[in-house]
Amino acid sequence: AAIEPLVAALKDSDVREAATEALWKIDPNWAKSDAARAVVPTFVLTLRNGDERSRRAAATVLGEVGNAAAFDALLAALADQNEGVQEAAATALGDLGDGRA
Repeated sequence: AAIEPLVAALKDSDVREAATEALWKIDPNWAKSDAARAVVPTFVLTLRNGDERSRRAAATVLGEVGNAAAFDALLAALADQNEGVQEAAATALGDLGDGRA
């Protein structure tokens, strides 16, 4: 499908934000695709090591993708130095629907 190249672009920090926006516009359900699940590790790394804006976006995407593998990283992000990242992580944890949250 048309989303695979954009999902692959999520691995490139220079175009990640634009690719994410394009994915939401093309297919609002892209986060439930196999391709989206395949990039969860990239977003987990971004959540831990990215700049403030990237960490916030990564938390949001991880919540939308709904992959339990993101739980620990999102939980850790609740202690992020940035309140926006904390809020995005809290929302994402709620979106995951994991009883541990």
